[in-house]
Amino acid sequence: MPEQKKADLEWLASFAEVPQVVNTESLELVGRFQDMRAIYHALTQHEVRRLKDVEGEDSPEVLEREASLSQNLDVMQRLDVEAELMQIQVPKVEAKDALIHGRITDQKSRGQAGLVAVLTDRDGGKVAGGEVEVDSSGYFALVLDPEKIKRILASKKDVYLSVMNRKGVVCYRRPAPLTLKEGETIAEHIVLSPSEIASAIGKARAEVKKPK
Repeated sequence: MPEQKKADLEWLASFAEVPQVVNTESLELVGRFQDMRAIYHALTQHEVRRLKDVEGEDSPEVLEREASLSQNLDVMQRLDVEAELMQIQVPKVEAKDALIHGRITDQKSRGQAGLVAVLTDRDGGKVAGGEVEVDSSGYFALVLDPEKIKRILASKKDVYLSVMNRKGVVCYRRPAPLTLKEGETIAEHIVLSPSEIASAIGKARAEVKKPK
């Protein structure tokens, strides 16, 4: 499992174990770090352009500054992810409820909003009571009470976690069915490929443009 995906699932697991309170001060601190890194990045880019004109593109100092830019970009991306994770609000559930939650992200672990996490059967049909829109951090949470769980199990159908756009176009389905039972917590990190994201967005836009 990629390290980022593993880290995000561990983060979600820790939130499920204790009540979460959004730490405003921590969010503000991350925001300040983001601002500082962005300023550093802009200044370093300017300096790299100047050095290229003076010393040439292959000078040791230019190469060193470009490596620093690449490292700083990685840090900026991680800070963005940290800010998203810190805003996650895991719902409180009753002891016998099942919680299916996680994040839907791109390959850089950035949340993908505007999508819908939904439970489906093998044929893609929606399972009643198993649908929720993803928030701005890519987080989703499906809470199933004991009655919903019983109805799903009584259908004798395999249940899958799928991702749709708002027009109902499926862009992802979990390879294996879910194992549902009372009191179960299932954490999922769904990483969409660029083609899956483009497909979902493109099809959603096409639906909007269709003439009435």
